[in-house]
Amino acid sequence: METLRIEGIDAPVSRVGLGTWAIGGWMWGGMDDLQSIATIRAAIDSGINLIDTAPVYGFGHSEEVVSDSDLRDIDALLALHITDPVGPEFMAPPTRQL
Repeated sequence: METLRIEGIDAPVSRVGLGTWAIGGWMWGGMDDLQSIATIRAAIDSGINLIDTAPVYGFGHSEEVVSDSDLRDIDALLALHITDPVGPEFMAPPTRQL
């Protein structure tokens, strides 16, 4: 996997990242969490170390699935989107702490 350097980040970053919007399940008809975890692990095994997630991806569900993927044994980089809420109907309170 081709990597690049980003100033301020010690680890090299893969040029390809894994986006987890669909893993959140909302607006996509639902997802199978075990299949999503397998997808994340397959991405890591292929050299991808950049994972994009955000609280709005399935109202936080994608973050929970990423957390369940147990990435502690690798140098994974998480790209988190922290923004102003669009409105109370769009953002749900977290169901658990990651």
